[in-house]
Amino acid sequence: MRRRRSLRVLGACLLLALVSTGPALVRAEPSPPAPAGPKTTPLVQLRIDACLDARQVEIRRLFALELRLPLVDEASAEDPSATRASVACVGDDGLEMRVDDPLTGKRLVRTVGLASAPDDARPRLVALALAELIYAAWSELALTPIPEALTSRSDDRQAVEAAARVVREKLVTPEPRADVRLAVLGSLRRYRGGSTPLLGGGLRVGAEHGAWLGWNVDVLLERGVGAAPGGTVTCTAFSGSAWLTARYPWSFVDLHGGLGFRGGVGWLSGRPADEAAFEGGSITGGFFGPTGETGVTVRLPARLLLDVRVEGGWVARAVSGTVDGRAVEAIGGAWVAGLLGVGWRP
Repeated sequence: MRRRRSLRVLGACLLLALVSTGPALVRAEPSPPAPAGPKTTPLVQLRIDACLDARQVEIRRLFALELRLPLVDEASAEDPSATRASVACVGDDGLEMRVDDPLTGKRLVRTVGLASAPDDARPRLVALALAELIYAAWSELALTPIPEALTSRSDDRQAVEAAARVVREKLVTPEPRADVRLAVLGSLRRYRGGSTPLLGGGLRVGAEHGAWLGWNVDVLLERGVGAAPGGTVTCTAFSGSAWLTARYPWSFVDLHGGLGFRGGVGWLSGRPADEAAFEGGSITGGFFGPTGETGVTVRLPARLLLDVRVEGGWVARAVSGTVDGRAVEAIGGAWVAGLLGVGWRP
């Protein structure tokens, strides 16, 4: 039994030696390295002087955020197309920033004083200044044709095109976002054809586009009760308007002016004081007409707004009521209104 075990061990060793030294039927070839893909982002390295070691992590983080690019470790990167940025201390409160850009052949130097900057704002200032130097170096790649001398190798062309794309994205001006405004309104309105003012309220939605142009729409329900021969007349108006406005921002105040159109439905209901002698009645109709407004909006903390406006217009189609054939109340003629709003900017 011992001899058989020894023979088995010896046979296994011989087989292993044959596989290791002799020609094998199947040999595992090492897998080829994965081909490097095209450079979709330019390479940027940053070296920070030892005098800024305490702020080095924050400067690197903010610098990468400003460029919207990952930084390459200086010790591990040897790519000739990498743009190298450095910052060193000069004097007591000064910094010298350098950018060596092989893509354009530029070397840029800038000195920044930090004496007047708060201590917690200095990393941000350094990161912004470095990023602006990088963009200044790469700017010609986006504005002029890429020189053939810089793109003799495919790797160089990929790096140049990636840097040019970063600058173009930086130069793209985003579409201005509309400044939406919501408000709850209170109103006091007087029609020339009526004998009593109407009180009410409603909602307004609007938006400011760019520096001065805007629009708004509102919906109001207003009501008033006035005296009439032999009784009273209740006037109710439900209306809506649409406006095109111009704004002039001044400090924390916006001055407004605009033109629009208001229309709605009116109800006139008469109630006689002596129901035995008089009979009450009601009338319903639509009204509309052009209108204009002017006002002031005060911007308050927490994105709140205080809005005061004066509106005037003329009713092209009126709703009127009569007593014994005589017009006594109407939603008609010229009108003037004051509106007070409390709003919010989402």
